[in-house]
Amino acid sequence: MALTDKQAKFARLVADGMQGAEAAKAAGYANGSRNSLSVTASRLMQHAEVRREIFERREARLAGPLADKAMRCLEGIIEDETAPAAARVKAATFVLESAGHGLQAKLGYTRLGIEADKREPSQMSLAELEAMVARTQERLRNITPEGEEGADSAPILESAAMGA
Repeated sequence: MALTDKQAKFARLVADGMQGAEAAKAAGYANGSRNSLSVTASRLMQHAEVRREIFERREARLAGPLADKAMRCLEGIIEDETAPAAARVKAATFVLESAGHGLQAKLGYTRLGIEADKREPSQMSLAELEAMVARTQERLRNITPEGEEGADSAPILESAAMGA
């Protein structure tokens, strides 16, 4: 279902950083109290197409020159020997995580059963993805409420299935 002109304008304004109530007013919704504009904005944000439009507009901004600027800024911080060490480490960590090479990404891959030298899920065949899902399901079946694999207490999935 296509957005109305008002909904599209609201989505564009929110994607550009305007607060909900202000965006609702600027988009042409009733000039009621701030509270009624906030309610209108909240209702608009529950509309799936409005949320999708906001997401797509934000993604488009980040995929273009803004992302390049952000990366150049982070590179500048990393290379600036006068910058505080904590800032340099944080910038480097963010760059690595964003590229899928950081510790959090590696831990996520490990939890999914993807080894570091293997391909991303998007590059796997259906059979490889099914095997990964099976391994993950098996691990989930073996996790106990205490979070330990192979402990004596009943696994979480079985406990939940029994209504425990």
